[in-house]
Amino acid sequence: MSPNYYIETSVSSVTAWSTAGIPFEPRDWLLVFRDQLKSAIAALSPVGGKILYAAYRSPISESHVDVENLLIYNIGPGQLSNATKNGLIFKRFYQISRNCPIELSSPALHQYEYLLVDDKSLSIEGQHKRLLASLSFRSTASALHSCASVWYTAKMGNTALTQKSHIAKPWGISIAIDGPSSTIACSRIVKPLIDGITSALHCHDGSNIDYISKQLGKNLGLDDDTLVKSLLEDSNHALFGRTNLLLPYRNSLQWNPKDDYCTYCSIECLYGLPLNSLGIIAQIFDMEQHEATQPGVSADGAIL
Repeated sequence: MSPNYYIETSVSSVTAWSTAGIPFEPRDWLLVFRDQLKSAIAALSPVGGKILYAAYRSPISESHVDVENLLIYNIGPGQLSNATKNGLIFKRFYQISRNCPIELSSPALHQYEYLLVDDKSLSIEGQHKRLLASLSFRSTASALHSCASVWYTAKMGNTALTQKSHIAKPWGISIAIDGPSSTIACSRIVKPLIDGITSALHCHDGSNIDYISKQLGKNLGLDDDTLVKSLLEDSNHALFGRTNLLLPYRNSLQWNPKDDYCTYCSIECLYGLPLNSLGIIAQIFDMEQHEATQPGVSADGAIL
């Protein structure tokens, strides 16, 4: 009987093919596949400043599923910590790069790639010509684990837009983190970091605004509900438009940024700098004209 998945490993790469994608809480053979895949990725050692490049490839559109979930959180961010200590790149493609070496039980419509690459691969060709927005702000290592904290510090920082809106179109994000020590695991912070920055480029639509402002202010340790409300309703930097950004959830809030059009992300960690806090610089750029079907890494290690 043919298997449902296959994992190919080397010293610097892991590639897997599967007849089904790995969900957040897999069962049966998908659970076994997930555990074997994350063990293989955990064995990658990023020597010489290498960073982890991850790609999810499938012709099947995963509607409303963030690419960081497909590649990081559904696999296990803790096990990817070592491989992402210098940086992380991930990208979504809609074409399998090469056929599975063995025959599976049904077509291999899902491919996972994890490679250690040089930091020169952090930018893709021409991204500076398609810049949509740039943000800079200061934070702490612990605050990067909270979407609310990232949103607040981003809103209180500096934001510049090169165009007023970019709604329901593919986009990418490049993030540089300047800090004093190597205490950041990109796999653990990538979701709150992206969600927080993306949320800062939205305008809340006013739903439950009084309750949300009060609860969010409480979560952030702020007494000024008026400030929180004004930041939520800020339309000057709403690159991704107006939406119901936060939803009441049990006794707290659930963030709901429209980030499912993010198809590329790179995070670079710069250590040894004389800073008491972290400096974050993020750039958002248009991916609409970028070929989603081309190979992910060229022979010289550049992201295409």
